Amino acid sequence: MCDSGISLIETIIVLVIVGIFLGCAFKGMEFIEQARLQKVVTQIESYMAAVNAFKETYGYLPGDFPNAKSTWNKSDVEDGDGDGIIGGALFEKGKDASLFWSHLSCAGFIQGVDKKTDGIVYPSSALGGCFSVKYNPAEGMEGHWLVLGQESKGGAEGGLLTPAEAKFIEKKFGSADAMSGSFQVRKGSGVDIEFVKNGQYDTSIKKKICVIYVFLSN
Repeated sequence: MCDSGISLIETIIVLVIVGIFLGCAFKGMEFIEQARLQKVVTQIESYMAAVNAFKETYGYLPGDFPNAKSTWNKSDVEDGDGDGIIGGALFEKGKDASLFWSHLSCAGFIQGVDKKTDGIVYPSSALGGCFSVKYNPAEGMEGHWLVLGQESKGGAEGGLLTPAEAKFIEKKFGSADAMSGSFQVRKGSGVDIEFVKNGQYDTSIKKKICVIYVFLSN
């Protein structure tokens, strides 16, 4: 009987210890995920600052800058058309949007442009996917917007984030509504799941269906 009692106590102790380790592991994973999301916030903030600095320095938005070749004297740099609009999409070669990141990089305002497709360079995020820029991306979203999503035909408009991840990042920018203001969240291309219910994010959805849009400039 004594041996049986000791065995039961030992089992309970082991289960408690295992529970503590599992709790610490889950908490650690949560901290890691939050660190990744915070890194995305930092990336967005740095790109917004870089665009403003570029415009103040050269008088044009990156990608639209018509004097890129003569300014930086690099064979792989192309001129924008200088019409005040970053037109086209990320993977439309020769369009302003495809030149956006190379102009920022050549000017020294950003680092870590780590992806390249058909000669077009662009940065990834801490969550994967990529950043792009889009002019008038959707109804009610006028001007130039920084876009974070999964690579797609439109640039970066495939679902990349879960509603919970999008909500975390949105809060960092002080936005109160996913569908209005200078920080907005939309469904990725081809997604038919509604992630907002009664004005609130449906964080029970674990699929990566969201795309982030941050206003840059008119």
